[in-house]
Amino acid sequence: MKKIILISLLLFSCGEEPLKEKLISCGSQEDQTGVYLISLSQRDNGTCGAMPLMRIELKNGEIQPIGETSCDVARTYWEAKTCTTESDFECMDDLFYMTLKWKFKTYVGFNVEFGDRIVGTLDLDMEDLNTEERCFSVYDLNLREI
Repeated sequence: MKKIILISLLLFSCGEEPLKEKLISCGSQEDQTGVYLISLSQRDNGTCGAMPLMRIELKNGEIQPIGETSCDVARTYWEAKTCTTESDFECMDDLFYMTLKWKFKTYVGFNVEFGDRIVGTLDLDMEDLNTEERCFSVYDLNLREI
């Protein structure tokens, strides 16, 4: 009897992916284009503080500047195997120097009612140029197209 249970467990563990995973497919980089509401949840070890709900625009996974910014794109990279766009920015104005690393991942067919889903992370490293104080935070991102 123990052998039957053990064999059954091995067969089930080697089986196909769960149904939920079958319904979610990888999107293209073009799926990461539109206007979104983004919520940012700071991870526990962050020192930069909470961020408000924001409206952003993405074009092929790259966040677009809102208003006047002094940011330069250092690198943008699309990883088709993981449906992920990574964009690195360097920003500097009279008050702060910041490096931002955005990662956006798309799930197509995630939810029939609400459509595709984009999630990701933001690594923020910010230095106050007047006081030389520095903070670093990692934020988990959830985006909803508007």
